[in-house]
Amino acid sequence: MSSKHTPGPWQLAEKYNCKDVRAVDGPYVADCNASAAIDWRTKEANARLIAAAPELLTIVARELRNGEQSHFEDWLERTCPSGDVEAVKRQWLESADYALFADEYREELAVLDKIEGHA
Repeated sequence: MSSKHTPGPWQLAEKYNCKDVRAVDGPYVADCNASAAIDWRTKEANARLIAAAPELLTIVARELRNGEQSHFEDWLERTCPSGDVEAVKRQWLESADYALFADEYREELAVLDKIEGHA
């Protein structure tokens, strides 16, 4: 499947007191001033991609939750940690198993952080 939208990665860019989306090494993707410099076909492809972003976010977040839950359940069964919920949560976050989960899902976590404004 070939995509016609502006290739990523994309970043937010300040432009005349508004935020645009710009390809890191290329043109504006979503121009708050509706630049005529962007071909209409590219604008349409960019708009479709931007419109799908909420669904993509839902999918990434769900996959992260499912992945972490699966890793957590395996760790829980193997280690049988003790303490209240908060103590067990701390033990999980400090475990090598959590580190493995975070490493396995590094890209997804980074994207989610970027979307949520943490990166």
